[in-house]
Amino acid sequence: MNNRRARTLTASVALGLALAACASGGSGGGDQSQVGKSATISHIHGLGVDATGTPYVATHYGLIKAGASGAWVYASADTIDHMGFSLHAGDGMMYRSGHSPSKPSLGVQSSTDGARWTHLSDVADPPVDFHAMAVSLADSKTLWGWDSGGRGTFRSTDAGKTWTRVEAKGIDGQIYVLAAPAEANVVLAGTASGLYRSTDGGASWQAVAGVGGGWVIGIGADPSDSKHMLVFTQRGMKSTTDGGATWTEAGGGLPSDAEIASISISPGDARTVYAADSSKIYKTIDGGKTWTALATG
Repeated sequence: MNNRRARTLTASVALGLALAACASGGSGGGDQSQVGKSATISHIHGLGVDATGTPYVATHYGLIKAGASGAWVYASADTIDHMGFSLHAGDGMMYRSGHSPSKPSLGVQSSTDGARWTHLSDVADPPVDFHAMAVSLADSKTLWGWDSGGRGTFRSTDAGKTWTRVEAKGIDGQIYVLAAPAEANVVLAGTASGLYRSTDGGASWQAVAGVGGGWVIGIGADPSDSKHMLVFTQRGMKSTTDGGATWTEAGGGLPSDAEIASISISPGDARTVYAADSSKIYKTIDGGKTWTALATG
């Protein structure tokens, strides 16, 4: 943990460079019939756990899920770069934004199974490239996205068909991660200066001081309890059960050099949580007291 404290904003800078590198090229193509085939975990951008407890991993090379006997297999029929990804634990709807071989930015797409995707909106012209996305756990039709092209934060209230830019007063700079707990109009953001909360749909933001200073690059909201979340901060993994008033350490067993940018709490058991850095997936079944590695890229 001391090593992590000493790094200050190094992780945020590195993450920004990594995202810029993804935006410059974008993967894609590949075997369009790859669904169910063995997959290699690499270049992770997001996580989601559906109602059955199946974890999905959004990567630079397609969407992957946990298959039989612990194997990781492709969920998507393409190898598009999932720069932004969000899964609603209740209805299973998935949303993504990213790159394809033919388009530098996809706008926003949706899927019911992760295999085949439907274009919903470009959001803006040229199409947005959301590097942070969140679907509200209180309302599956409400989504937020942060555009890496410098156009800020957008919100949709009709399941991604139309979007409106929000001014986002009180928060500046790059948003690394968005999460929307099971509470109407509430959305959380992780930035280089800490954790922020909006209670008016993203129009205005306030810092969540209790988590401590420094950057926040990962947020996991509990689908069944809006007061429970895990966040990865400059001081390591933290957990709260009172909406952020108090925090406890929740990184037992995580490597000291881990930089967890993706966190997803299982809808069936809040003690089960998945977390990932750029190439490794971890799991806890005790709410963060102990973590074990599931896969390494």
